[in-house]
Amino acid sequence: MALALGGHIVEYPLGPYPVIYRKPPKGPTESRQHACFRCESCDRRFVDQLALYQHLASSSKHSLCGNCMIDFASGQGLREHWRQDHCMHLCDGCDTGFGTADEFIAHANACHVCPQCHRHNLNANNLEFHRRTHLPATIPCLSSVCDRVFTTFSGMMLHLDSSACLSGLSPVLLNHSVATSEVWPHFVHATWRPYLVDYVDINADIDYDLPPFKCPGCTQGFGFVSAMFQHWGSSCCDHEEVIGVMMEFVSYLRERHGSWLDVGAETDHKTLNCSGEPPLFMMLAYSHG
Repeated sequence: MALALGGHIVEYPLGPYPVIYRKPPKGPTESRQHACFRCESCDRRFVDQLALYQHLASSSKHSLCGNCMIDFASGQGLREHWRQDHCMHLCDGCDTGFGTADEFIAHANACHVCPQCHRHNLNANNLEFHRRTHLPATIPCLSSVCDRVFTTFSGMMLHLDSSACLSGLSPVLLNHSVATSEVWPHFVHATWRPYLVDYVDINADIDYDLPPFKCPGCTQGFGFVSAMFQHWGSSCCDHEEVIGVMMEFVSYLRERHGSWLDVGAETDHKTLNCSGEPPLFMMLAYSHG
């Protein structure tokens, strides 16, 4: 390793990298005709510290830590330095270092960065769905004869609504259950209810001008029960006034179609908060009768 101080290069027995440079002064610097501020890897000399710093900071051949003024042999070495010494806030998703926590937070918000893996997402909704991949699979299938587990209740409902469940529970049966619950007026348009009660497969021919299912909070329509649950499990809708209706509905599905996960006192509420699910969805997850 070498230490460059005012033109004098002091060699250390650690090899050519990393190279430690002196920070340039904040004010204007006086150029000296015979000064020798040298970039070792490029073998170039500069008239003052500021010129050398500008070269190190802007050249793609260098991996400079602007806080410590250490030039590393590679970007990987620079990032390991940031991880170990914490002189910069590193985003592993784009390999960018930020000088302050506020700068990193602003970057994370603008790029919808996952706090667990630093993956960048296109928008807030994509981030919300991505964060569910980090959740443990603890929600079992509504049917007691199926051993599948899921990270979210809406994911489990999608499993049922796709006819993939070993129990044989089909979308037609699921739709029938929704239409025969005591709270059906909150979720089903009256026009569609007779068809759902009579086990008619409406999914083959849905009039999307009037979808069969609706959100009791915002009245948005859906063609499938699972889509309605995905809506409730996202940040799109969080109407606290319908929590009681939702809990009653989930309890009805549990009693009609099988066992449900008994979420005991040992369950950490903070873990559910990390999923990005709103309070409404958390109330659903904890409605174990």
